[in-house]
Amino acid sequence: MRGYELDAEGLGDVVPGMIAGGVNPQLCKGTSHRLAHHLHRMAVSYGGDILEAREVVRVLVEDGVARGVQLADGAQVLARRFVASSLDPQTTFLQLVGPEHLDAGFARRVSGYEYSAVSPILSVNLSLREPPRYRAAEREPAVARSFMIIAGLECSADLDDLYDACRAGELPRRLFMNGACPTIHDPTQAPPGSHTAFMWPLVPYDLKDGGPTRWDAIKEAVMGCYLERWRQYAPNLTPANILHAFTNSPLDIERHVPNMRGGDWMVGALNTQQMYDRRPLPELARHRTPIDRLYLCGSCCHPGGNITGAPGYNAAGIIAADLGMDPWWHPHDIEALWGELR
Repeated sequence: MRGYELDAEGLGDVVPGMIAGGVNPQLCKGTSHRLAHHLHRMAVSYGGDILEAREVVRVLVEDGVARGVQLADGAQVLARRFVASSLDPQTTFLQLVGPEHLDAGFARRVSGYEYSAVSPILSVNLSLREPPRYRAAEREPAVARSFMIIAGLECSADLDDLYDACRAGELPRRLFMNGACPTIHDPTQAPPGSHTAFMWPLVPYDLKDGGPTRWDAIKEAVMGCYLERWRQYAPNLTPANILHAFTNSPLDIERHVPNMRGGDWMVGALNTQQMYDRRPLPELARHRTPIDRLYLCGSCCHPGGNITGAPGYNAAGIIAADLGMDPWWHPHDIEALWGELR
């Protein structure tokens, strides 16, 4: 779950964290896009400027210090105090900073940062007249109000087969999916009387037959296979019920968000080599970088992907400390929190 490579060794400590996280799940009212728009308005209301569709092509470095950024149109935005990058480490350092400003060993370690072959997804998105009606709800009525639905995996061997197929660049033999019908819990995500639903099957990014670009030719047919599989569990997903369907392949996801290399929505594999104080690299785990006044604040940092705000929150605390600022938020006393678990 949540992008962890479940067959990797040393992940036993993830289990209690996942159990605790499942106690208080949250859904962003009006979709996560609305969250982004609210954050935009908040930044502007406090005096910030946001430049949209202005690609950054270079971090300006002088004497080992980040001085600002250069945009694709040649314009420069100079930084009075710091530069923060939410991009993956390869893009940040090897592309935007440039190897000429980096120690060769550090550049080599950055280039070795890994992305998961088993976390890319193919999204199956539906606009519906009525929500999915699952056969299982006849036996377990709570299924009708469940948020996350997991279908297609019957035993641990099925998960092993899924991982083997993804790593081999093959479509899974047993079609697995997980997803939700958000409008059951938040009707604002669709027009009145309608619903939305999605599934996120795990699939390979780099296909054995044709590579990543092969997805452009087959994604609609693959979506049809998963939709038919979904219909086995929810028979009312008929053409009469489906108002619209569309899909995004792992390649589409990478194109839309280049930060998600290989369609990896966690922005880097979550394994014992790239977790906690080793994410993305041990020397970058506290958000500071070898370039003075340049910080990392994105999902390549702890705790990884998902819409949590946690990497940015952690980075903000470090940046505020380095600038000698008292944070206007109220960080938790971690030792006190842990003490409550006794």
